[in-house]
Amino acid sequence: MKVVLITGASSGFGLKSVEYFLSRDWIVIATLRRLEDRKEPLFSELLREYPRTLILKELDVTKENDRSDLAHFLKEEMHSQLDVLLNNAGYGIYGAFEDFSELEIRDQLEVNYFGLALLTKELLPFLRNAKGRLINVSSILGLMGIPMGSQYAASKFALEGLSESLYYELKGRGVSVTLVEPDSHKTEFASNTKWVKESLNEQSEYFDEFAHYQKHLKETLRSKGNDPMNTVRKIYRAATMEKPPLRMTAGRMSAALAAVKKILPERIFLGMMEIYSRQALGAKKQAES
Repeated sequence: MKVVLITGASSGFGLKSVEYFLSRDWIVIATLRRLEDRKEPLFSELLREYPRTLILKELDVTKENDRSDLAHFLKEEMHSQLDVLLNNAGYGIYGAFEDFSELEIRDQLEVNYFGLALLTKELLPFLRNAKGRLINVSSILGLMGIPMGSQYAASKFALEGLSESLYYELKGRGVSVTLVEPDSHKTEFASNTKWVKESLNEQSEYFDEFAHYQKHLKETLRSKGNDPMNTVRKIYRAATMEKPPLRMTAGRMSAALAAVKKILPERIFLGMMEIYSRQALGAKKQAES
């Protein structure tokens, strides 16, 4: 049986990927923070149904001890077998860049990029031995920026660059690298989203735009999100198809925007995004500025 390790397995694409891989006879190592507090409500049924193939491990990707403990577990308990690493853990924080605190900037990159990169580095020897698959969950915001999303986009742009570089480094060693790039999906991402504290302050230069954008984003995620299983199936294809591509979009908007950005001249694409920005931030406020 093949082994997949999934980070951020407590919700969203991570939890649904755990279920999907288990149903297809994989051994799944599901990792998450605060395991003891969340184990029973999240995984009790799955543990009863898959007692031999579901393994739960504590992992905060930003903690060196957690990463090294996981590598030790793979070596000693799994006989160094790891066929697929699915890097899914992460979150988004939104607000005006000028309002971000240093801590908010660093924490976004620490979770979404540095923790992911260091975990991948730790586990690459296992993937090389298995000639396995590295699958990184990116975002359409790994291809373009949007207002109020600068640091989430920055973290995903960094992930895109890392993954594309590793694609070339690892191809000759039998390890495939795939980026899965979803757009808005109906997952717990909305409820897990964080907001820049200073942008919530009425004294902020950007308060009006941010208030409008916050409402816009919540509505988009609530009513226009795609079925998350669309992305989960893309993830599984990347894990099983003979020659997975470097990039796989997930969702109609993701596919359309990725295609349009490739085809259109930059000034035209930026013009399109400026129209979106005016709508997202409030057209009246933008017209006055």
